[in-house]
Formats: sequence, C-alpha cells, structure tokens
Amino acid sequence: MTTYRMSIVEFTELRELDGDWTAADYLKLLKRLELDGPEGMSEVEVREMCLLGLQDLDPAEAAEVVLAYKFEGNLTDGQIKNFSNEFQFEKLWEHGGDMELHRTMFSVGSLLSAVNEQLFPTPDAVRVTMEVECKDAESAKLLQDDTAPQLIVRMLSAGMDDDAVLKRLFADELQSGNFPDAVSLIWDLDVEHPTAATAIVKVTSSGYWLDSLKETTAFTWEGHSQTT
Repeated sequence: MTTYRMSIVEFTELRELDGDWTAADYLKLLKRLELDGPEGMSEVEVREMCLLGLQDLDPAEAAEVVLAYKFEGNLTDGQIKNFSNEFQFEKLWEHGGDMELHRTMFSVGSLLSAVNEQLFPTPDAVRVTMEVECKDAESAKLLQDDTAPQLIVRMLSAGMDDDAVLKRLFADELQSGNFPDAVSLIWDLDVEHPTAATAIVKVTSSGYWLDSLKETTAFTWEGHSQTT
C-alpha cells in the first residue's frame, strides 16, 4: 500500500481543448461545405469563415458535417445522423453510451457551440493540476506506467464527496480490480517529475466527472497499482 498526498494548485474550466481545431481542420471543413477561402488567410480568419458556413446550415446538418469529419470511418452514416439530432439536446461527451467516444464528442461540441451557443450545449471540460507527493521514486513512477489512468482516477476520487457522480457510477471499480473505463474518463494526462518522489499531474476531462474537485485543496489517497 502506498500513500499519495495531493494538493490541487489549479482548477481550470475549458470550453475548447488545445489542438482540437487547427487551420488545417477548418480548411478541410470548408472543402466539405464546398466553400473556398482565399490564399493567405490567417487561422482566425479561416475559423470565422468555417463558422459562418456552418451557421448557414440547419443545426442538425451542421452537426452532421462536423461529426462526419471528426469520426470519419469510425461511425456509420446512421449513427452520425442520430448523433447530429441528439447534439442539440444532449452533452454527448457526458451521456453518450460509448465512453470511448466522449473525448472526440467534446471536440465536436466545442465547435458547434461556437457556431451557435443558443442551440448547442455549452462545453464544460475541466483541467485539474495537482502537486503529488509520493512515498518514494517507485510509487512516483506508477503515475506513468500502463495502469496510471486507473491509479489516477482512484486518486482523484479520494478528493471527492460521496455523492460525486464518479463515486456513484463507478463505486465497485474505484475500490479494486480492473478499471478499463479509466482510460476514457481521462481525456488528456500530463505527468512531470520535479523530483524523483514528487509529480505535477495535469488531468483533463469533462466537468461531469471532475467538478466535485472544485472546492478541494488537499487530500490523501492510499492505494496501489494492482488491477486484478
């Protein structure tokens, strides 16, 4: 059993994640919209042109274009059609049945909200930055091995109240055993080691899972990397 001591140094709410949408992405969307941008447009200009093109479509049609681009080859036409209608009413990065799709659904949702924030749900990702004090260098290394997502999700849950969504929906998995959904719960993970036995851990996910840490400042967790 290893004791970890966590201090939350930053809790950041995000409406779009870095790198989700680039000038190259906007140009490809413009091509799908059958729109041509002049040469030499800046990223800001090509984004604005892309948003205007999507605003000219029916909301479901706009969602279908963005979904088809982001999930090309991974969803059927029927699935894309269904999701394009649901996107106006549901945060599919939270409530969609397949958790493996949530990260990309947020990317879709962040752009659609920029297209029309009145018709599409507001994106609500969260990045939690923690200073982690570990027992020794070996326990610190566990934060970057293959089971790190399971360990880190369990660690985060220790800083939440018992009525947190994460604790209610994954009560058994948080206690012990294999926790395959942990990989989908963590959208982005960055771990740095200022010293051998400390770490700076940045976790990004939906506010649906992490909002319970908003008022938390420090907590401890005792656990291990065992997954079976």
